[in-house]
Amino acid sequence: MMFEKIVITLLLFQFLITATFAQNTAIEKPLKQAEKKLASKKYSETIKVLEDIVAIDSTQPKVWFQLGEVHLIIRDYIAAKTHFQKAYLLAKNTLPVAGYRYAQTLKLNGDYNGAIKVYEEFIANYKQQDNFIAYAKTDLKGCEMALAREEKENDEALVVKHLSNNINSKFSEMAPVFWDDSTLLYASLPLDTIVLFSGKKETDFYIKFFLADFKADSFFNALKIDDFTVPNANITSGCLSTNRLKFYFTACAEYGGGSSNCQIYVSEFKFGKWNEPERVESPLNDYNYNNYHPTISSYKKGKEIMYFTSDRPGGKGGKDIWFSIIDANGSFSAPQNAGNINTSRDEITPYYDNLNGLLYFSSEGHVGYGGLDVFKATGEKNVFTDIENVDLPINSNVDDLYFSFLPSKNIGLLVSNRSEQNVAGSTCCDDIFYVKYTKPKKLAIMGFVKDADLAKNYELSNARVSLSLIDSSGNNLLLKEKTTLNNEPFYFILKPEQQYVLSIGREGYFNKTVSFNTIGKAAPDTIRFDVLLDKIIEEKTYRLSSIYYAFNDFNLLPEAKATLDTLFEVLEENPEIKIELSSHTDSRGTESYNLTLSQKRAQSCVSYLISKGISSSRLIAKGYGSQQPLQDCSNDDNCTKEEDCACYQMNRRTEFRVVR
Repeated sequence: MMFEKIVITLLLFQFLITATFAQNTAIEKPLKQAEKKLASKKYSETIKVLEDIVAIDSTQPKVWFQLGEVHLIIRDYIAAKTHFQKAYLLAKNTLPVAGYRYAQTLKLNGDYNGAIKVYEEFIANYKQQDNFIAYAKTDLKGCEMALAREEKENDEALVVKHLSNNINSKFSEMAPVFWDDSTLLYASLPLDTIVLFSGKKETDFYIKFFLADFKADSFFNALKIDDFTVPNANITSGCLSTNRLKFYFTACAEYGGGSSNCQIYVSEFKFGKWNEPERVESPLNDYNYNNYHPTISSYKKGKEIMYFTSDRPGGKGGKDIWFSIIDANGSFSAPQNAGNINTSRDEITPYYDNLNGLLYFSSEGHVGYGGLDVFKATGEKNVFTDIENVDLPINSNVDDLYFSFLPSKNIGLLVSNRSEQNVAGSTCCDDIFYVKYTKPKKLAIMGFVKDADLAKNYELSNARVSLSLIDSSGNNLLLKEKTTLNNEPFYFILKPEQQYVLSIGREGYFNKTVSFNTIGKAAPDTIRFDVLLDKIIEEKTYRLSSIYYAFNDFNLLPEAKATLDTLFEVLEENPEIKIELSSHTDSRGTESYNLTLSQKRAQSCVSYLISKGISSSRLIAKGYGSQQPLQDCSNDDNCTKEEDCACYQMNRRTEFRVVR
């Protein structure tokens, strides 16, 4: 697909115009001829027919409107504005929809003041019961936001750079992502040609993937790759699985009449090479609808989530973002709509930033500066919050899409038709832009999950890290959960003056909970915190501190209950383990008495844990009396039968060991 933004309301406009101007029979035949050429995407031929009509009779608003439509599709916004203006002035009352299109093209040309005036007039006078009033109100808010934004200075910490002709051609490039830290993957035509306006169909005129080297903010050595090819299809929009062993991408096959159908394919990396791509079967794909723009995020228990764009039914209108959960065996769940990020207009090109838990996407339906703007939202599946326009200079008065982000280097990629490098109109075609955040303004926490016992604290993959906020009532509110992958750190964006809890766990290790706060901290700042997890080892003994009893007593003191609360959390977070909880005495008293006392003390600990909800089947109480001292106190002059001492206190302990 050369362009992602297609005017989906064209047929409705044609109906409105035909109904209004049916009496002008002299132009009906050439207009129908133009409509057939337009349906076949023969844009230059369509323009020629319409221009021939207005050269003879320039008083026909229908013809000017159709000219505006064609130029809007090919994204020649200057010509489109001129043609819609003429239709608007000729038939302001009888063809009010021309007012909407005129305002829209004023906005796309950056004339926000002019657009506001026409939008307001359209909203006041338009009487049809359809979506255009809602569209106009949203667009109007975007114009007002743009004028307010112009009064502020641009963010000097953010640079958007047009890539050189090493990457960008005179025509369209799209779908850029970082294949790795030093390689760019993107899609483009392998030939320096312009098939969009030629009306021709050549077998070798198909969009392919390219790889380019990236170093020191420069991109070079772009080479076409043939690993991911589907016969007679345009190839674009690719993403790697979290383990980098699968590559998902879009293949759009062209059919007669200029139509196409897009489906998601996958190639697997086996035995040192990428296998021949295969179409992902249903329920993900459906030949009756378009499915494209895949992006992958990590999920719980080895699962992944694919977000993608589709025009399938059940959405909110136009193109929506959907998601499907991929299980550990690679099977896809039935797709679900991604919820409140979608609107009645188009949402496309999703990209999931796993490190920050952010979904980036482009939308016409949220308040924006131009046509398609880039937005971001926090969350996953169909629950997203903080939907936010990423602002200038990433967005512009035209189309901005395919935003992707490499958080480890604070750099990103963007596609936009703002470039003046193109032919056939300065905004006709898409180019790739490089985005660099020179001064990140985030307050965050990051760190590695490590094995506490291994040399240099070996970094652990597949650890679950969740961030919770402690609210004013002391409740823990889960904000985000991530799984560490490929020895990468966990990373969470924070807010100032808040109390947080990190919960960390991994199979085979004791889970850990850590509290921290951002009181007195402000952006930019990153709290560095590495978490050391203890491996669960059967038969290893773990000592519980502060399990104290009154002399000759087995009832738990408050300090002991606080320690057992910690053990309770360990058992709650590790439901697969069974423990023996043991108690020991010092050497004073008879052995039989000490065995009985220690058994009662161990049982008091077990009973306390059972009272908090731990199953008795997971707990064993065992009293060892004075049979297993840590130190021999007989040679310590401070230790007598009458006087307590540090040695006695050390031997009077409570421990647990994992028995299963």
